[in-house]
Amino acid sequence: MAKHTVAIMGLGVRGKTHLKAILENPDRYEVVGLCDINVPKMEAVAASFGLSVPLFADVEEMLEATRPEAFVFVTYPDIRLSMIELAVKYGVRAVSLEKPMAESMLEAKKMTELCVANGIKA
Repeated sequence: MAKHTVAIMGLGVRGKTHLKAILENPDRYEVVGLCDINVPKMEAVAASFGLSVPLFADVEEMLEATRPEAFVFVTYPDIRLSMIELAVKYGVRAVSLEKPMAESMLEAKKMTELCVANGIKA
């Protein structure tokens, strides 16, 4: 089975939990990039997990450079729609996000429509 490439944005407590789970499945997933606005924290997380992958302070730069199959973003709901839009722009095939998925039903509907229209598993 081929490994799926994964890029992760947001490395707080929950982001580190997602990262740990992905790394516990090395036969299925390969982390290709990490992103966080707190660069020193991101560097510390990468070091603590023994990762030597590209690190980014800008999520769009990460997606453009790494072109992951899966995009995990652990963010506040107010920017999740924009993360889905970036996933569409960069050909991501699967996204993982936490609940609540959006700040409104209208936003959640738009996110769902974008995923369905672009074949993105969420």
